[in-house]
Formats: sequence, C-alpha cells, structure tokens
Amino acid sequence: MKLKKLVVPKFIHEDAFGKNTFSDVEILFDPEIKQMTVENFDQANDDFYLSDDEIDKLASDSVRRYLNIHLPSILKGESTLDGQKVDAIINFCKVNRSEFSDIIGLDRASVTRIVKGEQALKKDVLLLIIERLKDEIESPGISRILLDKIRNNRKTEEIENLNLSVYEVAEYLVRFFEKKRDSITHLKLQKLLYYAQGIALGRYSKRLFNDQFLAWKHGPVVQAIYDKYKVVHENPIGPDSDLNIAQIEKNEIALGVLKETISLYGIYSAWTLRNKTHNEAPWAETEQSAVIEDDKIIHYFRNALV
Repeated sequence: MKLKKLVVPKFIHEDAFGKNTFSDVEILFDPEIKQMTVENFDQANDDFYLSDDEIDKLASDSVRRYLNIHLPSILKGESTLDGQKVDAIINFCKVNRSEFSDIIGLDRASVTRIVKGEQALKKDVLLLIIERLKDEIESPGISRILLDKIRNNRKTEEIENLNLSVYEVAEYLVRFFEKKRDSITHLKLQKLLYYAQGIALGRYSKRLFNDQFLAWKHGPVVQAIYDKYKVVHENPIGPDSDLNIAQIEKNEIALGVLKETISLYGIYSAWTLRNKTHNEAPWAETEQSAVIEDDKIIHYFRNALV
C-alpha cells in the first residue's frame, strides 16, 4: 500500500487537554480507496493516517494551548490537574508511571492513586509536574534523558553494609518494648525491621543487615525472622537472653536508625503497619513472594523521609 500525503487546512484534534481545531495538518491516505483532496476531505468519515511526527506535533500544540489558558490559575492555586490529565502528561513524556515517579520524586503507588483520582495533588508536586511538562514541550525526549541520569546515579551509588545480625536488630526492638512494658508481635516486629532498613538506606545510604525482604501477603518479611518466631503466632515476643546486642548499642548510626524507627512507626499497631506497607511502592510493585529490591526501598524512603 502506497500512501499519499495531503495537507488539510482544518483538522479537529481532541485529547485530555481539550478539543482544538488546527490548520495545515498533514494526513496520509490510500488513493486506491479514495482520491482525497482539500475540497472533499471528510475527517469524520474518511480513512486516513497520521505520521508519528504529526501526532506528536498535535499533542504538543494541544498541551501548549491548555497551558496558555490554564497555567495562570494553576500557579495561583485556583485550579489543578485531574487524574486523566496527569495520565496524559505521563504519556506525553513517553514514560510509564513507574518511570514518571522517578522523574518527579514520588513513589509509584502515589502516582497511581493520583491518576485514579484517589489522592489529591499537593502544590509542590503539581508545580513540579508542570515544570517537567514544559521541559518536554520545549525539548522533546528530555524526560527520558533525565530518567537515565537518575537511574545511572542510583546504580553507581555505593551502599555501606553495617553487617549487623538481623536477629540482634530484632532483639533490640523486642527488649525496647519490654522495657516500656509494651508488647511486640511477630507481625509488628517484621514491619519495624522493614522500616528500620528503609530509614537506614534512604537517609544514610547504610544497610543495617544483609537479609533481604520478601513481599509476602501481609507485607515485607525477613525469612530468617519468620522461621525463628513463627511458633509465637500472634502472641507477644519475649526477649532472647542468649543474644548479645552490644554491637548495636555501640553503633551510633544503628542506634539512631532504630530510635527514629520506634519514634515514627512504633506507635502504630501491627495491622496498621501492615496496611501501610501495602500502600507503599516497594511492596506494591513487587510480585508476591519475590525479593523487594534495595533500589525500590532506597527510592521510596528517600522521597518519603523529611
């Protein structure tokens, strides 16, 4: 099939940013089906094609018109972007939701909730999305270049291993709650270990312990801790007098991480923590029973921690 080109003086384009009429749009058609001319072109009924370049141009012009009209009210806080438009911006930048979350520094779960209309856009995130959109209009392909830079920096970054025993870290938490005359269950212990590792990786680029987390039904789990405490079921865990936690008590970074973990997350119930992990990117974006990658934990906690 050999297609012919025709520049039509009037073309209607509709997308998430509105319905617009453009002039001098190049279409492609099959002359064996119909010999189209400017005079007989019928956009509603004729079979025609648009090149990728022409589609990109229409999308870009549509976004420009939208910003020209609505940007002042967005900057004043009088209007915002709905989920449909955010999704259209992601497509315009030619990235997926996970990649877009990297570009704007937000976890993928939040991006998904924003697109679905389940989460409102905070002003700082809204303005950053607008900036990324304007950059993409002026320099098509810049989003992917920025994404590559972010991911390359992440790959080359070195994470220091503190090489603490996960059993000793768990024991520190158990003894802390016992001293406070509070109890800690196996489920809550697993979640506090997860948040402690997240804080260590996200804030300090340190790995408390080398054991990895698995994305189980009830949130992130360290297999070794599960195997040790599974017989406890939902009962409170008691201290293990055979474990020596001196290595933790003399490590200032580890102590700082654990105290911050208890301060931020220790106040919540086991089930609240379980539900919280389900709403966060590392667990939500990992297949069930698979290892939650350190990169996901690092990226999420770097953006989540103030």
